Amino acid sequence: ARVGVTGANRVMAGIGVTGQQFEGGGWRGRGQQAEGWPHISEQLSEAGTWRSDSGTVQTTRTRRTHNTGFTAGTAAFRPRMTHHAEERQLEREIDERLIRHTVVRGRKTQIGEKWRFEKDGVVVISSAETPEQSVITTWLEQATYQKAMRTAADDEYKRFVDRLDDSLDEEERLEKLIKYLSDPNTQQLTSMVSGVDRALHPMDEPLLHHCVAKGFVECLRAMLDCGEFDDAIGKKAKRGMNLMHLAAWNGRPEVLPVLEAHWKNLCDLPSDFNELPEQTGWLRYCDQKSATPNAASSCLEVAIHCATVRKQTPVSEKWFVEQAGAQLRQAQPSNQRLVIPPGADAQSVAEYFAENAVAWRTQTLTMKGVDLSGAQVLGKILDAQSGNHSLTEVSFERCGLTPACVPVLKSFLGASAIQKLTLSYNPLLSVESVQELLCTQNLCASLRVLELCGMDWTVECLAPLARVMVRSGLNKVLRLLSLDHNDFCETPGVAPGVPGFADFARYLRSDDCRLKELALRVTRLREQQLLELWDAIRKAPELTRLHIQGVTVPERFMTFDNELVTSLQDMNCRVKYVEVS
Repeated sequence: ARVGVTGANRVMAGIGVTGQQFEGGGWRGRGQQAEGWPHISEQLSEAGTWRSDSGTVQTTRTRRTHNTGFTAGTAAFRPRMTHHAEERQLEREIDERLIRHTVVRGRKTQIGEKWRFEKDGVVVISSAETPEQSVITTWLEQATYQKAMRTAADDEYKRFVDRLDDSLDEEERLEKLIKYLSDPNTQQLTSMVSGVDRALHPMDEPLLHHCVAKGFVECLRAMLDCGEFDDAIGKKAKRGMNLMHLAAWNGRPEVLPVLEAHWKNLCDLPSDFNELPEQTGWLRYCDQKSATPNAASSCLEVAIHCATVRKQTPVSEKWFVEQAGAQLRQAQPSNQRLVIPPGADAQSVAEYFAENAVAWRTQTLTMKGVDLSGAQVLGKILDAQSGNHSLTEVSFERCGLTPACVPVLKSFLGASAIQKLTLSYNPLLSVESVQELLCTQNLCASLRVLELCGMDWTVECLAPLARVMVRSGLNKVLRLLSLDHNDFCETPGVAPGVPGFADFARYLRSDDCRLKELALRVTRLREQQLLELWDAIRKAPELTRLHIQGVTVPERFMTFDNELVTSLQDMNCRVKYVEVS
């Protein structure tokens, strides 16, 4: 209920003004204009307080037309609020745990027949002294006091999580957890810390989910034993993942015994991607088995465990391969989008494609986690697609492609009109191999989107990539280039810009470059490289979107006066969207 007004006679959400209050507390009545301040003469429907602040007039209504639980008789219980107050009314359905925590452990005051409980900026008004009372009014202060307190609590939590991750062993980690969660009055563990329920917040990864993802077994056991984190057990975190999804994705079989009492319920819950925990673990296994086999085997172990619990019968890796094969046989060649199940046997995929060679009408073909390292198998799959003139998008993500696959891929791309090509997470595919592919004649005329994420490329790969773009003519047709999850940080001691990033920046600035979107997420760049990038986006002829989430950007670039802002404000700059996190 706060409205800010700058300038004269601005309409303020239907609220008028009868007077103005100045710094000294004096008032100018209606119709009396003060020197240096705008004259505001609209009608105020309710009593209001006003104050000037550096040219901005603000208001806080002292009375409300909607039902907040407050009446004139409860004024004594309300906390003192400044005119800059930001307030939120607690709702019993959403904030019941916070309300009860305040009643049980808050500072108690009796005024007349009412009781006021206060803790960590939360105020609860009740009609009885006991915790079982009927709560009639709650109020959360989010003025300068509460807002600062919540920010401080979140900052403290981030520092705590960092200390937890940096601990030397489980004993030190558990000691830090107990210290953070211990209630100062009872010395018992509680999920309520500084007025924030750490069983539920932060919503993308609460403390319980963080410990599962990191494999902090003793911390996890302590939180489950205290009973304060029961509400978080079935909660879904980021991307709808529950505790078993996180254990499967991160390969944490060591946490399974601690979660034994909840296996059945958690293994039956799908994520936002409609994946059961076993499917999440299997997908992660297929992604990692070629690059990090040890980590992949841990994911497979959790996936097998989840499937065994859900089916109530022992399963093995063979069962997952059979499931992928069954899904493959159900795929229809006439579908516009065909996704080959992760982990499907490559030979079975080749046979399936050969059987349906005539019927293919697919526009998008996606293979992820299918072992295509054998050029012969890949050749059979692509030969079956040679007569499919509808195909415009092809993805071979995490398929173990090698330089030996390049001639087969080149022959296929030369006979097709592919508009989107994804070769991400095939680290055995060198930049020279990609150069050879990009020189394919038909591809140079049709390709609009190129994704080369997670290729284990270094900054030295950027110069040949930029050169082949210009030499092949791709720079005139390509609209989106994704180079996420590569390490382009220049080698220390080498002159900035020399190894290849300067060549890439020069490609972005060139008049023939038609790139509209560039993605460099989770990519290491030095400050000098960022400066070159800022200069490049200022001069890029058609670039409108830049994605650099996960890139460590120096703090000085987060101010209002730096090279990035200068580039974006340049009249020649076409960039409208920069995504940073």
